[in-house]
Amino acid sequence: MNQDTTNFIEHVLSVKNEFLIQRQIAIDAKTDENLLDLYDRITDFLKEVVYTVSTANLKINYLNQFKNNIDAFLGFFPYRAQTTNAFVFGNERAIAANLEAQQNGLNEIFRPLKFKLEFFKKLGFFNNNVVVVGANGSGKTSISNKFKEFMANNGVVISAQRILLVPNFQSITNPATTFNELKQIQQVDKTNKGSGNFQVCKMSFK
Repeated sequence: MNQDTTNFIEHVLSVKNEFLIQRQIAIDAKTDENLLDLYDRITDFLKEVVYTVSTANLKINYLNQFKNNIDAFLGFFPYRAQTTNAFVFGNERAIAANLEAQQNGLNEIFRPLKFKLEFFKKLGFFNNNVVVVGANGSGKTSISNKFKEFMANNGVVISAQRILLVPNFQSITNPATTFNELKQIQQVDKTNKGSGNFQVCKMSFK
């Protein structure tokens, strides 16, 4: 196991421990059972992440991607600064309301993240090319668009009806500027369903 993987696992275990502390605060505050169930499902998911990463030789881009997503959970821990649970007693109602207000936000992060892990696992983390075959209208693009919803900027949908625009080269732009433009273009779907799609393929050369 390389150092990047070791550091990632240690970080995920740290986040999992914070969930356990948050869960105990939620129990003491007598929060809704649905919130406790969500804490448990996320904790189990973090265990699954640790197991997956420890048994698969994942590239650093996957580790960074999952780390950034998992770190988003921490924004929904309003009592991270507390070192004991003593502050809960006598304030149960207010604390329970505060924690329960975080539930929807936690779930919005958890659902696509869980999908993303399962999706990558089923496809072997793209260690090989994956080909989807189907007749016209069978839903290949639709399922690609659905994947894109859960993968945010980690995937791009390119329609089969794509148009290649080759600009005239008048001069070469700064490499850093070109790289930034390329990144922006790569993050936009190329479905050719709007007039803007015809422009996104054209990089600027001055």
